[in-house]
Amino acid sequence: MLSSIVPIAIQGTYQQFKLGDDVTINSAFVNLHASRGLVILPITIYGGIGYEHTTLEAKYTYTEPWPDGETDEVDFNITGDNNFRFTAGARLKILLLDVMVDYSVGKYQTVRAGVGFSI
Repeated sequence: MLSSIVPIAIQGTYQQFKLGDDVTINSAFVNLHASRGLVILPITIYGGIGYEHTTLEAKYTYTEPWPDGETDEVDFNITGDNNFRFTAGARLKILLLDVMVDYSVGKYQTVRAGVGFSI
């Protein structure tokens, strides 16, 4: 039997790395998760969906050190393999011990497992 409460979590991140005016990397991720605890057993099942987006922009002048110091203008943009990711998993709580395992499907499939302690 399932409990009547469905906790939902939304997570978002944005990062930017700049190397002067030459290189800029932007990365963003957003994800939505929901979970549901079983009333009789100390098990929580959860699942979610996430999306990531990454770009790199570079524009600079390169000067060859040898033999004659020629210069080249470098200007390029790269967009990452931006994808959705789906996750499903379960957590078992026994006294203070938490054991979890989940499976994610996206560009790459991953299996995670963990053990922790909580009150």
